[in-house]
Amino acid sequence: MTLHQAFWHGGAPFGCALAQQIFAVPEYHWTLSEVAQAVGTDTGTLQMRLFREAYSFASSLKRCRMLRLFLSALSEDIPPPDLSPSVRNPHRLDSMFKAAFQTRLTIIEQCRLPTLTERSMKRTGNEFQMRNAPDVVSIKSR
Repeated sequence: MTLHQAFWHGGAPFGCALAQQIFAVPEYHWTLSEVAQAVGTDTGTLQMRLFREAYSFASSLKRCRMLRLFLSALSEDIPPPDLSPSVRNPHRLDSMFKAAFQTRLTIIEQCRLPTLTERSMKRTGNEFQMRNAPDVVSIKSR
């Protein structure tokens, strides 16, 4: 589905379609005015549409590019992108991530989701908690 179709006829949120396009081609020089022109509207209308769907163009762009960068850097089977020297070194990238998010990428990479047998959930109030799991694995229900 093109961005134009997603904006005017799509059933899914336009912000989601835009984020998928950005994630697919993160190296493209995305601008709000260019996307507005592609969908056939002005930038104000486009921003209001994204706002109503709780999306931000700048945040989506940054988030998608960072996610692609981190996934590429951690992947051993995908050729690494042409990264700047500051993030080409895995230890440097790990340190930069820790400075921004107070956790290391290597820790995230080593984490695993619980298996089905470990997923026996117990409900405590309005919270679900994994049995035999650390307290950090607790999911608030709405």
